[in-house]
Amino acid sequence: NLYLYAFPLIGDPMESAKGLNDYIQMVKQQKGVDKVNIVTISLGGTILTAYLELLKEQGRDYSDVNSVVNVVSCLQGTDVMGDFYLRSWNLEDEFFFHEYIPMIMEETSGNAALGYLINIALKIFPKQVIYTLLTSAVDGILDSLILNCPQFWAMIPKDRYDDVINKYSFIKNDPEYSRLYATIEHFQQARLNLCDNLLKLKKQGAL
Repeated sequence: NLYLYAFPLIGDPMESAKGLNDYIQMVKQQKGVDKVNIVTISLGGTILTAYLELLKEQGRDYSDVNSVVNVVSCLQGTDVMGDFYLRSWNLEDEFFFHEYIPMIMEETSGNAALGYLINIALKIFPKQVIYTLLTSAVDGILDSLILNCPQFWAMIPKDRYDDVINKYSFIKNDPEYSRLYATIEHFQQARLNLCDNLLKLKKQGAL
């Protein structure tokens, strides 16, 4: 009775939410049930956020959902990603360098080795050297990938979003980025509405 909905790390959480809705309808039909339980893990929290907003925008209730369980879910972003965009490195964060950077490298190039090398370098080189290396590396990653990926924007803490979008103000002002800007603003609004959407979910009987 356990189903896994997988979504792309390099994608748009609002589009992934549409996929989740379709997936839920498929599960309901296959199992002959009226409701499902949703268990979100890590970035699954961003998809739940987008999914609840999607239902609201479509004028639908939450009758497909019996209960929601969040397991260390990224509901309001993570300071790790805020630091990444703003280049404010916390070199004590083992998860970021030991797991997260390798995961990004694996997703984008099929090779996680660079991420593990960075983690090793943290143990060997002075911190200032690591700061310089990270800033140089991030410049390329930001330009080619992260600035253009709504899923990464969805991981910026909501209270740091304004600082980040103002740092990269060309995304707001350049017509070339108008679609991206509309997409990330859409998700930011979904996140601002999350508490209200969860309360509505609770009022409809979801545990």
